[in-house]
Amino acid sequence: MKKLLLILTLLAGYLVPQAQSYGNEWIDYSRPHYKITVSQDGLYRIPYAVIANRIQGFAGLNLSTLAMFHNGQEVPIYLSSTNGGDANGYLMFYGKKNIGDVDSVLYKSASQSQPHPYTSLYTDNSVYYLTTRLGTNNLRYVETPNDLTNLPAKENYFTHTVREVYSGRYFEGKYYTVGSCITGDEVYKSTFEDGEGFVNNAFFGTFVSQTPAQQTSITVNLSTPYAYTSGPQATLNSVYTTNFACPGYNNTAVIALNGNTIQTLTNSQYKLNRFNYNFASSTLSNTTSVVYSAPGNSPSRKQNALHMTE
Repeated sequence: MKKLLLILTLLAGYLVPQAQSYGNEWIDYSRPHYKITVSQDGLYRIPYAVIANRIQGFAGLNLSTLAMFHNGQEVPIYLSSTNGGDANGYLMFYGKKNIGDVDSVLYKSASQSQPHPYTSLYTDNSVYYLTTRLGTNNLRYVETPNDLTNLPAKENYFTHTVREVYSGRYFEGKYYTVGSCITGDEVYKSTFEDGEGFVNNAFFGTFVSQTPAQQTSITVNLSTPYAYTSGPQATLNSVYTTNFACPGYNNTAVIALNGNTIQTLTNSQYKLNRFNYNFASSTLSNTTSVVYSAPGNSPSRKQNALHMTE
């Protein structure tokens, strides 16, 4: 009996810390949920008449009970009127396309292995659910008068991010070689490896005649017009993979900003690189040019993969 009690105590001590949420706790299974799919960021307006065709008795519904959820979290909505039978009434919400923030849980360590969170591995479609919840505390956008009196002094500048995210081809991520590291077979694990995701449609390297296509360099022109050149430093962020794992050989990747080399990275291993560089905003013009290249005669069949520039 003492042994059985000890076993039960140990099991209870093990199970309690293992308890975890699964992301579906927000669902009230006693109520219907209506799916709304969007694929672009923006404001979406749904006329009450459209909703009434889906939700029986909508005209007589207490609209304060309406609630919308996305990725397990409630999001605010705007109702033009509290009368569901209003022929001109509508519901509005701000919808966002699906990105890689949800995919982050697929990687063993997103901070180490996921190139960036801006692109989904699967689809751009994002789902919002319209349902009802009792009470009057459901999230709403509130109208605020646009008071233009006693305005503060204008700001000299604001911070803006120009981002190029690539989806030209799917990149399998870190590979393992069977046989010669130059001519052997590439093997990939079923797990999500470092760098797995979408990249530019061509690798940048030195063997331009090989398949898949490679280029000796890739030029990215970021549109940066009307830059405030007296402001704080600008920042260049880049994510690229040195797709090489052959001891004894070096692969060199070079990044140049507006014609000036700002990084030269040489190594003989596969590596997901996150590069950050601060520079004077006074050097900004209408276009900021970033060039990625790989000089030398590296033997890699697929050299460097470009994920993002901003």
